[in-house]
Amino acid sequence: MFTEDELLPISALSHLLFCERRCALVHVEQVWNENRFTVEGTNLHAKVHDADDESRGDLRLVRGLRLRSLRLGSDWTTTCALKPNRPRNVCMS
Repeated sequence: MFTEDELLPISALSHLLFCERRCALVHVEQVWNENRFTVEGTNLHAKVHDADDESRGDLRLVRGLRLRSLRLGSDWTTTCALKPNRPRNVCMS
């Protein structure tokens, strides 16, 4: 079991899977260089953290939903697509 202070952002796990060095640069050394691609990605990803929900027919998009697991040691914000009477809904980080 992890404490609140030990939680990792889900982006750290993503960076770790992609490249251990990148994970260390971003999350340990806090070194980050913006370029055209990182700015583009940041702009595309920004809507995930909006607090505004949206409905599209019977589909409800819930943005800015904070999820955390002390058991897994992670904390992240996501967007979930929810449908009524659907046993499994989809969350996107």
